[in-house]
Amino acid sequence: MRRFFYQLYIIGLISALLLTGCNSSKRVTDTEDSGPLSLNDQVVLQLQDEAIAKLYAALAEGGEQCTASLAERLADPEEYYYYFCGDLDSREKLTAYFRTSYTEAVVSEMLDTYPIKVINDKLAFLPYEVGSMLEWEEAKVIEITDFEEKSEITFEVPDVDGETEVIKVDAVYEDIDGKWKLDTVPWEYI
Repeated sequence: MRRFFYQLYIIGLISALLLTGCNSSKRVTDTEDSGPLSLNDQVVLQLQDEAIAKLYAALAEGGEQCTASLAERLADPEEYYYYFCGDLDSREKLTAYFRTSYTEAVVSEMLDTYPIKVINDKLAFLPYEVGSMLEWEEAKVIEITDFEEKSEITFEVPDVDGETEVIKVDAVYEDIDGKWKLDTVPWEYI
């Protein structure tokens, strides 16, 4: 029963994130001629929104292009592992998916520490069981501090009780694809 309510919570959270436009990649754009997109409040909030949406889509639902429901993809009924959807059914696909929002080091740490395993020659995951009490859709950027190799973003994020938390997340600009990426493992602050 607890799992059912958790799944309802996650579905609601993902729906809310999608409805608020967190998955939109067109809010802020960059051009090849302009050089690096400066890290400002709008860019930071978009990056954070996209990263959270990717985290929940991959590790709570198993992907964005599923042909079967989560219940139909049960791989191990004793430990509650589920198969990933076709769009994320390999470590390479997961890495590429997360690399659009996170640095290589963070993605590597996420995939090395998260409960993912192969069952019947298919990649399976234990659904992300931690729902955030933070309301990231209401987050505000307090400060962006630039260092030589990275920038530190300080957010003020309200929680469901109306309190606010100050959270610091690192970001790095990667020349290889001309994008800012989060350089902090998400479960450290979600």
